[in-house]
Amino acid sequence: LHKCQGDCDFDDDCQDGLSCYHREEDSDLGPRGCSGNPHIKDWDYCAESNNEKCIGEDSDQLVNVGVNPPCLLHKCQGDCDFDDDCQDGLSCYHREEDSDLGPRGCSGNPHIKDWDYCAESNNEKCIGEDSDQLVNVGVNPPCLLHKCQGD
Repeated sequence: LHKCQGDCDFDDDCQDGLSCYHREEDSDLGPRGCSGNPHIKDWDYCAESNNEKCIGEDSDQLVNVGVNPPCLLHKCQGDCDFDDDCQDGLSCYHREEDSDLGPRGCSGNPHIKDWDYCAESNNEKCIGEDSDQLVNVGVNPPCLLHKCQGD
């Protein structure tokens, strides 16, 4: 199979230099560098094995690179679908609602509904400790919450 063609099950189903991109969910539109709507549920596609970084650099402003970009995204760039869409040390922050303005450390307005962005993977705990009392830490806290802490 050629780039963006499916259905593949194994890398060997694809031409040299391509690998089989396995869609994780029905909502997964396919690999970076391919556009269009997937044929059917569980249909997988051949794609380039690309680890090239996207143009630009880490930023504190949300940046639209495009849907299924053919490169690894920098901090605050989107649209990502998986952690693998982001450079090392970053993870894909999935916005839960249209009102979700994006990941900690990024500012600006999200490009469109369901647009997700790469962000730093922060494992630092918030100040305080586990409690039986509810504590408001604030919107999009820059740390991992303890028991009963929330935004």
